[in-house]
Amino acid sequence: MSGIAAILHTGGKPVEERCLHRMTEAISYRGPDGIDHWVSGNVALGHCAMHATAESSLASQPLANEDGTLVVVMDGYLSNWEELRTDLLQRGCRLRTRSDAELILRAYETWGENCPAHIDGEYAFVIWDARAQALYAARDHQGLRPLLYHYDGETLVIGSDMAAVLSALPHTLEVNHHYMVEVVLRQGGSADETAYVGIKRLLGASWMRVDGSGLRTGEYWQLPIGLDIRYRIDAEYVEHYREVYEESIRRASRTHRPLAIEVSGGLDSSANFCLAHKLLGEGRLHAGEIRGYTLEGPARSAADELAYVEAVERFTGRSIRRVPLFIPDLDWFARQAARDRDFATYPNGAMSLNLEKALVDDGCRVAMNGDGGDTWLGGTRSYREAVELGEFRLLAEGMRAEAAEFGWKVAVKNLLRSLAVPLTPEPLRRAFRNLRRGNTDDEDHIYYLLNREARVRHNRDFERWLAENDAPGGGVHKVHKLKLAFRQASADMLNRQHAQNGCEYRNPMLSRPFIEFCAQTPESTRLRGMTTKYTHREAMRGIMPEELVNRNSKAEFGVVSGAHKRKLLEFFENDVPEELWGAFDADRAKAIVKTYCTAAIDTGHAWPVWGLYSYAVLLGLQNQGPSESYGVR
Repeated sequence: MSGIAAILHTGGKPVEERCLHRMTEAISYRGPDGIDHWVSGNVALGHCAMHATAESSLASQPLANEDGTLVVVMDGYLSNWEELRTDLLQRGCRLRTRSDAELILRAYETWGENCPAHIDGEYAFVIWDARAQALYAARDHQGLRPLLYHYDGETLVIGSDMAAVLSALPHTLEVNHHYMVEVVLRQGGSADETAYVGIKRLLGASWMRVDGSGLRTGEYWQLPIGLDIRYRIDAEYVEHYREVYEESIRRASRTHRPLAIEVSGGLDSSANFCLAHKLLGEGRLHAGEIRGYTLEGPARSAADELAYVEAVERFTGRSIRRVPLFIPDLDWFARQAARDRDFATYPNGAMSLNLEKALVDDGCRVAMNGDGGDTWLGGTRSYREAVELGEFRLLAEGMRAEAAEFGWKVAVKNLLRSLAVPLTPEPLRRAFRNLRRGNTDDEDHIYYLLNREARVRHNRDFERWLAENDAPGGGVHKVHKLKLAFRQASADMLNRQHAQNGCEYRNPMLSRPFIEFCAQTPESTRLRGMTTKYTHREAMRGIMPEELVNRNSKAEFGVVSGAHKRKLLEFFENDVPEELWGAFDADRAKAIVKTYCTAAIDTGHAWPVWGLYSYAVLLGLQNQGPSESYGVR
C-alpha cells in the first residue's frame, strides 16, 4: 500500500516544501521502500513507496515524462497491464520501464481525462499536467485505494489518509455530524464525505481535475445492470463464471514475493486458495509461491473454523498457518483513532492484525482475501427479474428449490409479492418506506435510534439518494452495493490498517470483470431456495473440498467485539460527550448500548454500538486536540 500526497495553489503561490514533508511523515508507514518529493513552484507531489511487484521498483515516484510536463504518483496495481502495455506500444508510445506508474502516465498522455476508462485494477493516482496547469486524480471502479482531498477554491490538498490531509491544513475542521450518523446507521449515500467537514473523498469510478477555473469531477464507469449475459442452462453460467473468477485470481496474484491468501474456512476465501493452488500447478499464476493463513478462534466457539481449514489442507496438500485472533483492550481503538485522526478500525477488522504481521514476517507483501463474495454472489429472493426476462426455466427452478425448503405456499406468496412491487406506484412504495422508518416502536430498524427531527432529515436525504441512484428492472440494489457511505468508510479503514502492517491486500471478488458478470446475470442463478452462491458453488466442485462447497454456515466473530462489553459500558456511562446524542434519541440509544453490553448473547446491535463508540472518540479528539488520546486511561 503506497501513499500519495499532493498540494496545488491555483493562484500561483509557491508550495512550502515542509508542508509536503509533514504530509508524507504522517503516512510514513506507507513508505517502507522510501519516500520521495517533487516540488515545482505552486505544485508539489509526494510518494511513499511500498513495492508489491517487481515492476513497481523499476520507476521511482514521483515519475515524470521526458520533458517534465507530466508527473505522476500512484498507489496500487493494474490488473490489465498486459493489454494496456500492448495497446500503448501499438499506438507508438515509448515505454522506458515495465512499471504500472509509467503505464498510467502514458495512458494520460494518450487519452487525457478519459484515461481511467482504459485502466483496470486497484489504484489511485494523481498527475500534474504542467501544460494545462492542472492537477488530475482518479480512483479505481470500486474505490479500493483511498484518496481524500480538501479544496477551498485556492488550495487543493490530496492525501491517501486523513492524517496526511489534516497535517497540511492551517486550521482545525469540524466533525461532520451528518456523515457520522450515516456511518452509525450503516445507511446513507454521503460516500463522498468524511468524518470532517471540508474533507471529501473522491468516489470510485471517478476522476477529478483542478486548475485555475476550479474543480471538475466526472464518472468514467457505471455498473452495467442490463442482464446482457444469459444462457439456456445452468452449466453455461457456471462455465462463464469460472472463467471470470480464474482470470480475476490470476490478475490479482502478481507479486515478486510469496503470495499470501487468507483462508477463513468460509466458502469465498477457501475458494480463492484452492483456485490459486490449481492455477499455480498449471503455471498460470503470476506468483511463484502461495502461502495460506487463517485466524484461530477459541476452540468449539462460533469463530472456530479449523475443521474446514484442515479440509482445505488435506485437499491441496498445503499447510495453512494458524494465527491467533487479535483482541486488544478497548483503549487500543482510541489510541488508533488519535494517531490516525479518523475512525478506529472495527473489532472484526482489527482481529486480523496478527495475521497481517505474520504474513509480512514470512516475507509476503501481497495478501488475497474473499471480500466481495457475500456482496456479489449471494443473490436476492425475487422472481420479478426472471418474469421480466422471460426466464421461465430459472423461475421454475427457483420456485421448486424454495418450495422444497419452505413449501409451495411460501413460494407462491413470494412470487406474488415480487410481481406486486413493480406494479405499486412509486408514491405508495415511498410512503410505505417512510412509514417503516418512522415506526419508532421497531427496535430492529436502525432509524429507531434517531430522534424525530433527525429521522425526518435522514429519511428525506436517503429518499433523494435512492431517486438519484435508481436503476431500471429492480437493479437499484446492485448500484447501492457500490455507493453506500459505510461501505467506503470501512474499505478505507481496512486499507489503512493493511498499510500500517506493511502489506497490500488484493480483492479478486471485487475486480471490475467479476462485478460486471454478477451484475449482468440473473439473481436466480445465485440463489436457489436456501442455497446462496449457487453458481459459485457449482463452479468450485472438484476444485475445493465438498464440505466447503456445501457449507451453509458462516463463522461468527462476536467473541471479538464481545470481549469489550464491560469497558464499553463504562465508557458510555462516563466518557461520552453530550453532543454525541444530538441526532439520536439519547434514552433509546443508551438502552441499546446497555442491552448489548449486558446481554449474554449477541443482540444484533454490535454495529451501531461500535459506530457510536467511534463517533464519541472522534468528538473527544476534536474537543481535546489531536495530541491527546481521548478515552485512554
